[in-house]
Amino acid sequence: MVEIKLQDGAIVNGNGKTRVKTAKPIMCKETFQVWASMSDFAEEHNIGEPSVSHAIRMKGKCKGHSLCLLSDVKENLDEILKNGRLMRDKAAAYDAIIAEQEAKRKAEAERIEKLRKANENLERYKADMEKLTKLITETEAEINQLEF
Repeated sequence: MVEIKLQDGAIVNGNGKTRVKTAKPIMCKETFQVWASMSDFAEEHNIGEPSVSHAIRMKGKCKGHSLCLLSDVKENLDEILKNGRLMRDKAAAYDAIIAEQEAKRKAEAERIEKLRKANENLERYKADMEKLTKLITETEAEINQLEF
């Protein structure tokens, strides 16, 4: 997108919208994502700037984001740190779930391997049993012939 800087510091983009040089960066307190200005956030989320400004002033949410001015981070540090801890805890829980799933997958693979080996042994024993049964039958036939 083409942007033209004017002498007073304002910026005009290709759509004819003007941004003043005094635009303040904003940050989401949950994801820590930063936007250069309220207008950038509004444009990205297809909403009006007043909605963004209202969410910041009222300490509410806008399109699922709890926003604050980047210059106000110190004032919002408790909430930001709390959200950081929540993200860390969620990541730890996710890691635990993945480890549990991996352990289950490994146990299932071991169970399947044991089952495969047991089936191989069973087939081998069946083959051995058939040979023994045949040998017994032949021996009994021999004995019967010798007795008569």
